[in-house]
Amino acid sequence: MSKRPHPTLPKLAFAPPTALPARRTMPRSIIDTHIHLFTSDQISANHITWPAEKAAHDPLHQPHELAFYQSVTERAASSGLLVSPLEGFVFVQAEVKHDDSDSTGAKGGWDSAVDEVDAVCKAALAGPTPALLGLVPWAPVHKGPEALKAFIARLEALPSLLALSLRASTLSGESAVKARPIKGFRYLLQDSPAGFSLSEDFIAGLKWIGEQGYTFDLTVDAGPLLQGPIVLEEAIECISRVQSEQEEGKQTKFILDHFAKPDLVSEPTFPLKDDHTSYIRSMFSLSLLPNVYIKLSGLLDSAAPELVAEAFAEYLEGAAKAGAGHARTGSLSGIPVAVAGEGASQESASGSSMSLLKRRVLTFLAPVLEAFGDSKLVVGSDWPMFRAKTVKSTSIETRDINEEAAAWAFEIQLYRLCFLDLGLDGEALDRVFAENAKEFYSLP
Repeated sequence: MSKRPHPTLPKLAFAPPTALPARRTMPRSIIDTHIHLFTSDQISANHITWPAEKAAHDPLHQPHELAFYQSVTERAASSGLLVSPLEGFVFVQAEVKHDDSDSTGAKGGWDSAVDEVDAVCKAALAGPTPALLGLVPWAPVHKGPEALKAFIARLEALPSLLALSLRASTLSGESAVKARPIKGFRYLLQDSPAGFSLSEDFIAGLKWIGEQGYTFDLTVDAGPLLQGPIVLEEAIECISRVQSEQEEGKQTKFILDHFAKPDLVSEPTFPLKDDHTSYIRSMFSLSLLPNVYIKLSGLLDSAAPELVAEAFAEYLEGAAKAGAGHARTGSLSGIPVAVAGEGASQESASGSSMSLLKRRVLTFLAPVLEAFGDSKLVVGSDWPMFRAKTVKSTSIETRDINEEAAAWAFEIQLYRLCFLDLGLDGEALDRVFAENAKEFYSLP
């Protein structure tokens, strides 16, 4: 009986391992889905009052116009603080004055909101970069369909909006819905009394705007110091009631601004506090509803001012050490920034303020990402609201454009690092930083 031959391994077994493709850690582009603009004319005309009510030393106590935002984002790109190109932005109403009792606009209760849209459109026509991709103005949603029809008719009669619509359709060649500048509406619910969003007129208004192809930015405050988990339960009921009366596949699209403003001041505990557990439970419930997205924005505003200031100082120190300008991705002071050249130092900062801020963001981002996946999240800067906790400038004359650019890039980079820690890269980053926004807001 012949012996079996000794087993042999194929030559391929002795070949060097195939190198894995490099991990792409930057999105191909960015759409800033949440910025606010307000002019000196609006403030002097008393159309928007809250900036003037800020203390004189507050960085928000001054106009924030499109030209300023453009200079900030352009400097962030040219200095290497952000290597992904900015495709454009979505303007979201800055809470101008309005009269909630005015059902027709005849009493002047809509004038400030109309003026706000006019001002943004005129500024966008005057400056092409970065591109205004969409408008999300205030609307009298709480007054129902008839009031909405009248309000939108006033907006559509604005020469500036007509000119912007014509330019968008000419340049993009897209469908009418994608070319029209107004993508959706927002009515702030964070200061509304309990049950406000469940009124018959509000539900009818939300249903109607969805049927016209518009979206709704849902802004509530789930922080424990206010109404806590109750507001999220009400949001779930509101959306469910709206969509239950709509044809499947054509339900109104909702996006939850600022992650519903969770508590980033307190250090997370294990086991989690009741309000934190309730928040996570509500996020999973919301994720089961069709056409519901969530916007990662404004979280710096939910964190302790001291922590944000310290983390931003670390970010600035890291950028200064790196010599911003030659963009490569590194890790400085606990957060990726654009650094000079190859082989930049990689500092561990597990005990830094940046590390603590990131940990608090991840406490909420991790379960939300698990609930919604990477196809229902978008990113926005909430410019200029974070300026109150980052920049030192208190007047237009003393603004430091380099500090301003770093402050804008700081929040974007913070979110990017958090996504990387959760395993997102490549096409997943493309989705959360740009593609999902195009899908939700029907952007060109």
